[in-house]
Amino acid sequence: VESSDGGVAILKDGKVSVFVGIQGSEFAKLLASKKEDASQATGLATSTAAGRISYFFNCTGQAISIDTACSSSLVCLA
Repeated sequence: VESSDGGVAILKDGKVSVFVGIQGSEFAKLLASKKEDASQATGLATSTAAGRISYFFNCTGQAISIDTACSSSLVCLA
């Protein structure tokens, strides 16, 4: 996207799909000591990452997060 002619503008309102290879993070452990709020329920869920990216760029294609631990990126390419 960064090196394309249209930049991020080509993603807006386009039929673009988002596929994310993702693995859990240690960020949740950091927040465990903080006061809980409603945003932690979905904000920390790796399963919603592709949907959040798709929503932000207003993409209308598929949005799929793939979590297979260490091989997430490889499986996402296959």
